[in-house]
Amino acid sequence: MKSLIFKKSFFLASILFFVFPLLVFSQEGIVPCDGLDCNFGSLLELGDSIVNFLVVISIPLAVIAFVYAGFLYLTAGGSENQIKKAHLVFWKVLWGFIIILSAWLIVHTILGALVKESYSYL
Repeated sequence: MKSLIFKKSFFLASILFFVFPLLVFSQEGIVPCDGLDCNFGSLLELGDSIVNFLVVISIPLAVIAFVYAGFLYLTAGGSENQIKKAHLVFWKVLWGFIIILSAWLIVHTILGALVKESYSYL
């Protein structure tokens, strides 16, 4: 029981350690316009900002999950169940991260086609 509480509190502390600085120190907001000056370009910028924000948050979370899978693998001690669990965690995180990066690529490709020369990938 204590081990489960320790794991959950460590995971929560790790998330807070990586995510809160991203939120606190961001220089620009996610919503690119105020009130009546919003247009279709602002909507496209909003979608781009949301996807970029999710990608930035997913990187430290994926690292934490990969570390957890490595910890499970190293502490398995020859237990087939623990090794299978570590492999399962690793592959699920890998596929999830591939899906996130694919979504980022699709959004940037669509925005590049819609906005043409005024759109910057940086």
